[in-house]
Amino acid sequence: MARKIIALLLSLWGWAMLGLVFYYTYLYYSSALNPSRDEYWEGVGLAWGIGLVTWIGLPTLTILFRNEFNRTFAILLHIPVVIAFIYLLWYWVPIFPHSPAAPTPAQVQRLTSRSTRTPPALPSVLSQLPASSTSLSASAQAGPVSFIR
Repeated sequence: MARKIIALLLSLWGWAMLGLVFYYTYLYYSSALNPSRDEYWEGVGLAWGIGLVTWIGLPTLTILFRNEFNRTFAILLHIPVVIAFIYLLWYWVPIFPHSPAAPTPAQVQRLTSRSTRTPPALPSVLSQLPASSTSLSASAQAGPVSFIR
């Protein structure tokens, strides 16, 4: 009976870690403009690492003591392990859609790495700017001085 309770707790822990993995994956794909977006993948990795107790321990426990677990109970316990394995395949195998390991499309590569347009050189840009008759220090001192004491 104690092994069944341990297996059930491991399965619940697996569901909790899967929830974290999917939550951080959702945050990663929903915040494309966030500068700290890559930290969400770190959250996915941490949830995976903490979930290793379930991904390895639960199948080992049910294989070692398979006489104590009936078939239906063992299948229900392994649902988070199977979902985690499918997620891991999605992450590492580039044939699945929107996989992080998928290669970038050819058109995106052509626009970024093979662009023939180059920005103008800095001296030529500066020579095209109109010359100012006032100096920079004089224009900086033109503001009100009453707040400086």
